[in-house]
Amino acid sequence: MTISKYHDNSIGLGKILVVDDTPATLKLLTELLETEGYDVRSAISGELALHSAASNPPELILLDVRMPIMDGFEVCRLLKAQLETRDVPIIFVSALSETNDKVNGFKLGAVDFITKPYQREELLIRVRTHLEMTRLRNRLEFLVDDRTNELRKSMLAFVTAIASTVEMRDPYTAGHQRRTAHLASAIARELRLSENQIEGLNLASVVHDIGKIRVPAEILCKPGKLDEFEFGLIKRKRLITHVLPLSSKIQIFNIPGQ
Repeated sequence: MTISKYHDNSIGLGKILVVDDTPATLKLLTELLETEGYDVRSAISGELALHSAASNPPELILLDVRMPIMDGFEVCRLLKAQLETRDVPIIFVSALSETNDKVNGFKLGAVDFITKPYQREELLIRVRTHLEMTRLRNRLEFLVDDRTNELRKSMLAFVTAIASTVEMRDPYTAGHQRRTAHLASAIARELRLSENQIEGLNLASVVHDIGKIRVPAEILCKPGKLDEFEFGLIKRKRLITHVLPLSSKIQIFNIPGQ
């Protein structure tokens, strides 16, 4: 989530950035929204709007289309290209009424298009609706991220417990899983793999010897040479080692430069 943090309704009705190159129109729209209780910032050009939005992302942007030097469509395109502002909903407020203009705005990522001259009540309803939708989406993303982190912690605890059980049954190779995980992670970082891939490698390395759980401890710890039957059991550990669902985000490996 890139507007980044979850906005609680208790902090206010919403932060809005209004962009219009006509001072009178900008003043009218700003005062209208402020009267309703919104926290409003204004920008009289596309360049100023980009700077304002990047430095302090709003929850909603009302953007004029016909502006000199940089029109609203270009401003929208640039906002959607920036990590900090790409998820901020944009409503075009313009005298343009052609269907092609509206379609172009939606293709660039706008969520709505209000035609000037606008009706006060209609504009306020649309503003309120899009702010509520944005906050609901952010709240849902916040809850999903929080739950994912809880599951990740539980998974790490589970994997660690499995690794400890394996090591307790075979003291001779104690620490082997952790050393393998450390080495695999180091190699993955050198290859510039993603954090999800590195995490997957680390966890898989920790449990790569889980098949030992099915091998009798007296065979694992036998000081002498294994007979054919015992050696067969050791080799079978590979067949009973299963891939755990370590992470739903682990990707297929693509080594840079290959």
